[in-house]
Amino acid sequence: MFEKAKSDKFLRIESEITIAAPPEKVFEALTTGMDAWWPHRTTDDAKIVFETKPGGMIYEDHGDGQFVLYGTLAGYQPPNLVVSLDISGWGEGAYNSRNIERLEADGKGGTIYKKTMILWGRLPEGIVEMFENGVPTVLEAVKAHVEK
Repeated sequence: MFEKAKSDKFLRIESEITIAAPPEKVFEALTTGMDAWWPHRTTDDAKIVFETKPGGMIYEDHGDGQFVLYGTLAGYQPPNLVVSLDISGWGEGAYNSRNIERLEADGKGGTIYKKTMILWGRLPEGIVEMFENGVPTVLEAVKAHVEK
């Protein structure tokens, strides 16, 4: 018998921003160029690694054998789509996430960047607020980096 735990939750965050750069440039920043602008590291000296192969990892490398896994690459279609999956056990929670990043040309030389983040499972206290506040920070950070 399967019974869903009463503490399981579901969260979907949809965000969108227009960036004054072509999709190819934004895509590069969101993938292999992520280390240059990523604002949410667990340590200041962590290097962000994005492996562009099936099942590739997206993670913080602390340089001493320690790392923090952000996700596993599940879809990669340059310059329009990145999908990553994660199973997290941070804190008291145990949850899954799916991150979908879509890029579309806006017809004026820019890019419409659409980010969908879906989390489900036993979400730890504070995680909803962390992602609701953190996702807009990510969009603004990549925009600032690409447009400079």
